[in-house]
Amino acid sequence: MASTVSIARADAIAAGKRGRIGPRGLLLVVTASALALAVVLGPGTASSTVEPDLARLLRYMALLKGLFAGIAFSFGYWRLARPAALWREVVYVVGPGVMAGAALCLWQLQSAGLAAAGLHIGLFALVAAALTDRDFIAGLRRRSA
Repeated sequence: MASTVSIARADAIAAGKRGRIGPRGLLLVVTASALALAVVLGPGTASSTVEPDLARLLRYMALLKGLFAGIAFSFGYWRLARPAALWREVVYVVGPGVMAGAALCLWQLQSAGLAAAGLHIGLFALVAAALTDRDFIAGLRRRSA
């Protein structure tokens, strides 16, 4: 009889976890949504009014910012493998998505000011969360103890 109860409980636990998406899954969904939103908003841009040299400079900057967003995504994905405080999880999930969407907006030469704001807000939020997270790098905790 005990084995039947434990099997039923294991099935209930597995069913409860099956419908739930974890923080890493949310990071993927938020980042993909931000990129999709930037693609949808992109065709309305007036890139023909931008000088070619300025367009090259902005696209080069967008590539660099996209690289930063990719690094932020990888750090967020790595950190979300372990539990974190709720506000840090929100920052680790939303920050890279905002940065990736803003980099794509900058590449499409639309709203450079808003794109820069999104990039820097996402970056500063991630840096603040990482610097105040004692579990971000486990080696730092061992040295300070």
